[in-house]
Amino acid sequence: MNRAFTLIEIMVSLVILSMIFLAFSSLTNSLTKTERSLASLSQEKLSRTKIVKTLYEDFLLAKEVFIKNYDSYAVLRLKTSNSLYDMETPYVTWYVSATENALCRMESPRPQKLPLDPAEAPYQFLSVTAKGCEKFQIIRSLKNDRFIVYIKLKGQEPIIFGFYLPKSVLASKGKN
Repeated sequence: MNRAFTLIEIMVSLVILSMIFLAFSSLTNSLTKTERSLASLSQEKLSRTKIVKTLYEDFLLAKEVFIKNYDSYAVLRLKTSNSLYDMETPYVTWYVSATENALCRMESPRPQKLPLDPAEAPYQFLSVTAKGCEKFQIIRSLKNDRFIVYIKLKGQEPIIFGFYLPKSVLASKGKN
């Protein structure tokens, strides 16, 4: 008796192997896409958390607060003890860059005004906290003790958070 495989048996086994390979290939491709999506969401969440944490700490540790709202963007000026660059009591300005629509945080040992003065560049430490900022607004309550921050970044859900600063904290802050 001849014990060799027939052509039909070899072709059937090749079809089965190719289907198994195709299934593994599809599974690998799907896992890669899922991993990329999760990494992107994780990075977005981390970025959002960093923005909220930094802005909240700037407010919480502020000695002076000045808010100026325009149509889509606000300018926030603070004198705070929250420093990303190891300054004792920096002047911090949050604003949206007109050229890049980037939400920026500028820290300086001196009070700064917009537009930025190039002569003051050695004293300015600029951090781009988010790109594609479509809206940045800060709303203060009539009693000046509650704040709502609204940040809309392109292609993302808005960042909306509010907080309360007790009157004992606000009593030591300058008036706007």
